[in-house]
Amino acid sequence: MAASTLKIEPQSALGILWCRRCGAIHHNKRWRIQDLVALPPNPPFAAHETLCPGCERVENGFYSGELILEGKTTNLTLDAVKELVAEVEDKCWRDNPASRVCSVTEDKTGRIQILTTTEWLAIRISKEIQKVHNGELDTEWSKTDQFVTIRWYRPRK
Repeated sequence: MAASTLKIEPQSALGILWCRRCGAIHHNKRWRIQDLVALPPNPPFAAHETLCPGCERVENGFYSGELILEGKTTNLTLDAVKELVAEVEDKCWRDNPASRVCSVTEDKTGRIQILTTTEWLAIRISKEIQKVHNGELDTEWSKTDQFVTIRWYRPRK
């Protein structure tokens, strides 16, 4: 599903929201990760419990980025891809809690599909895979929704 149909998060009467899944806090019109915010881990004030946009998108299956890895090589295993994706996701998530990976799957042909909640995260992951494993990237932006499909492959010699 495209992310454009996702509802906007509710606003707490106090203006402070807390994501029950990842612990992100919404304060002063921005979602932040707790360890980057000058707030104690268990704030001494009331916060409305909810899901942040990233966790809500993952839970509801909304994604805005698709990365397809083709052209299997000996050093591009599903485990290696998952490890690299987790590293990039963690860095991006700390900047923007809405940047999350929905899934990393491999089909019978060895094609790996990565679905992300933001276009930006899909682009960051694709650039990191290209940096580590070389290959080519083809990027296709949706003309109607905020959505990007990126295909990484190794050209045949």
